[in-house]
Amino acid sequence: MRADRDWLITCENIALLDGRISRETEKRIPLFRELAHAFLHPFPDPENLSVRDLFLRAGQAFPASTVHDDALSENRSLLARCLTQLTAQDRLCFLDGLLHALGAVGISLTAASFFPVCGIDLPLRCRVAYVHNPYADEAFESFSALLPTPSFLYADGFREACEAVAAHEADFCILPFENSAGPLLPFAELAERFSLCINAICRVFHADGTDATRFALYAPNIASVLAGDFPCLRAAFTIPGTDALPLHLTAFASADGRILRLSCAPDDSAPHALRCTVTLRIPAERLLPVLSYLLAFTGNPRLLGLYKETENE
Repeated sequence: MRADRDWLITCENIALLDGRISRETEKRIPLFRELAHAFLHPFPDPENLSVRDLFLRAGQAFPASTVHDDALSENRSLLARCLTQLTAQDRLCFLDGLLHALGAVGISLTAASFFPVCGIDLPLRCRVAYVHNPYADEAFESFSALLPTPSFLYADGFREACEAVAAHEADFCILPFENSAGPLLPFAELAERFSLCINAICRVFHADGTDATRFALYAPNIASVLAGDFPCLRAAFTIPGTDALPLHLTAFASADGRILRLSCAPDDSAPHALRCTVTLRIPAERLLPVLSYLLAFTGNPRLLGLYKETENE
């Protein structure tokens, strides 16, 4: 009994510490908003700013001690030196503050503000191209629940399904994405060659309930309305070397992001550069800070998908 009471006291102490941490974290929010307003202040007519350029400029303020822009004041350079001291988590908090500052001057932001590929609405009728087989048929039925007035177009092959989308003969196409052995890279590479993005993913089981295959619904753009309240975000970006990766992973985690998949491969842009592909599951309310972080702090970012897993998973 003595040990049980000791454990109870320990748990209560942990809860008290967690409460203090939460309260101290909340105190930091207005401080980051002050920094963000100070960053935004030198820019005239913020309503006419390019949001992408603004957040790119925010990212450039961190790695260098000064910002090389004659239009910026000495105070702005001092602010830039201050920003270099922020941790990965603090960088995300700063961008959160910048989002708040823009909202305060009436600038409404969406995912398309950072990655224009997100800026489409669903058509009134959706045509889906895919290679006819029982598993793809089941995937089509699953995706049909997400789409207005869906219809199908049978393709002779997977490349032909992608070509149908490129030729505007179909709005979406379905490709295998992953099975029990892991990612199906040839299909991902095919989708990338056609610059297609993931809009939804479903899991289809074999008749005996084993060896599930995940299928992806691809389109040239992303209909963010399909992503739901807890979307998966899939993105690719370049880093100068392995030392930079923990910084980004820490930032994603601080946005309540759960890292589902991560892969890195050598990138030809520089001797030690890596091209990383990450899949995160994040709350919808944290989507814009993460997208702004990708734009501001990663190299050559590309949004590969923003989607939900359908309920048959």
